[in-house]
Amino acid sequence: AYVNDLVKLDPVAAAWTQLANTPTGKSNIQGAYLNGKSDVPGVYIGSHITENANYDIASNTWSTGAPLPAAQTGMTAAYNGKIYVAPEVNNRYFQIYDVALDAWYNGADYPGDGGGEAIGAWNGKVYAVGGYYDEDQTWIYDIASNSWTSGPPTPDGYHLGGYQQVGPYLY
Repeated sequence: AYVNDLVKLDPVAAAWTQLANTPTGKSNIQGAYLNGKSDVPGVYIGSHITENANYDIASNTWSTGAPLPAAQTGMTAAYNGKIYVAPEVNNRYFQIYDVALDAWYNGADYPGDGGGEAIGAWNGKVYAVGGYYDEDQTWIYDIASNSWTSGPPTPDGYHLGGYQQVGPYLY
């Protein structure tokens, strides 16, 4: 079943709080935090969809932004007012959401096979690591030149690996 619950953990009180429900029940949720909002572009509800759900943390409300140009459930990273969405399996769409303009743009085609990457953004670049078929690959997207280059291979293959970005580091 697909759920639309949004909950928040208060570690001091050791309690969960129910927040506003998402616009649609879904799975494979990937979001990026930017300017007090969490943008959740594309999800899975039996198939991939183009919904772009935006959660405002301060007001505990959801709205929808411009839909994705292509339906997918890609991993997301936020940088300099934009949300970058890596592609789903077997597609090469690298999509960029300009939050202020509520508009989508296509970046250069993703060079890998897509799906299940960990991504992060730092210093004008977006890093995509691992994935379904590219488990040991690192791809680097240069925002200014709209181009991809190959980075160092990972020590171990990663697919749907959890990650945390802290400054320039992806853990």
